[in-house]
Amino acid sequence: MGGCFSVSLSCDQAVNQVSQCLCVKQSYIHNIEDNLSALETTMEDLKARRDDLSRRVDREENNGLRRRAQVQIQNIQEELATKLGLAGEDWILKNEHQKACEVHNVLRRKKFLLLLDDIWTKVDLTEIGVPYPSRKNGRKVVFTTRSQEVCGRMGVDVEMEVQCLQFQDAFDLFKTKVGEITLRSDPNIQNLASIVAKKCHGLPLALNVIGEAMASKRTIQEWQHAIDVLTSYASEFFGMEDEILPILKYSYDNLKSEHVKSCLLYCALFPEDHRISKHGLVEYMICEGIIDGSESMERAQNKGYEIIGSLIRASLLMEDEKKALREVFMHDVVREMALWIASDFGKHKDNFIVRAGVGLQELPSVKNWNVVKRMSLMSNKIGRVSGSDGCLELTTLFLQKNKKTLCSLSAM
Repeated sequence: MGGCFSVSLSCDQAVNQVSQCLCVKQSYIHNIEDNLSALETTMEDLKARRDDLSRRVDREENNGLRRRAQVQIQNIQEELATKLGLAGEDWILKNEHQKACEVHNVLRRKKFLLLLDDIWTKVDLTEIGVPYPSRKNGRKVVFTTRSQEVCGRMGVDVEMEVQCLQFQDAFDLFKTKVGEITLRSDPNIQNLASIVAKKCHGLPLALNVIGEAMASKRTIQEWQHAIDVLTSYASEFFGMEDEILPILKYSYDNLKSEHVKSCLLYCALFPEDHRISKHGLVEYMICEGIIDGSESMERAQNKGYEIIGSLIRASLLMEDEKKALREVFMHDVVREMALWIASDFGKHKDNFIVRAGVGLQELPSVKNWNVVKRMSLMSNKIGRVSGSDGCLELTTLFLQKNKKTLCSLSAM
């Protein structure tokens, strides 16, 4: 037959190969203590490599933050030069120290108000050439930032937190962007517009972008479709991936370590507006390996609370005033950003499936169970769970708070 071939071995050679195979397999049983010792040594080596890689990642991220801070200072200095009339050919030839001296020589004789928008790290005013402001000399610096840590490092005298808009103000802004022509095109659109506006949860950026996107939608069906998309997978809504999520992602990119980033993505497993127990979240992070709990449980717990605090100070997690010591929650648009990032920017949605609190009575359909890494089905009405034997990548499955008694859990 074409394409077939055979190999002949002597009887002694075949017997020797079988005997060798059996002896090798047997040695694994007889030498179990040696094998366990070798396994422990290998595990310690892998753990050391993981820790070394984590340190390298953190170091590179810190270097990136320092480079970003230097760019921030240069940009501010260049803007000041333009405003003060210093920019020109001579200015370009000066180094940073000389530029700082030029700026200082102009400003030291003046009273001024310096406005800095959206700063991400501490701005050393002396590096820029700005004389130190005080109430006595009549010089003031006002800045905006998304980070409470920046406020602390800048030594602010007065800190003012900008809250999301109350619903009526948010709805007024949304209607302005939609326009009266569209709002009056059908008597039912006004009520549907109210629902869409509520999905923005008072965030001006979302109200502006989504309002503009809906300005040309003049049928009930288009508005109902918008509500469906914003409810099921908001990142697919027009303008979200281009104008809203990338801006919010900048806050994520500025987080100091992978542990903090992983914690934020983990919080997206919970339903919208869910109050997450700080203690429970720390326990999850330890069990999931986001925090190393092998050396000291107390140290690991303290690390967990420090991570949560970092996310609060970055305005990516929020605290309820009445339960600030015990609970945190996510703004819905921040949660959508986290889901978008966790699914590789929407390219691999089956990697990170979250259908929490949406009234499911059975498992959602999944195209490829082999790629599912984390799944949250909590706060539904699911009574039976069956999955594929191929869920090799699945590390996290949330089923708590299902209203029906979970009576069956099996593999297909």
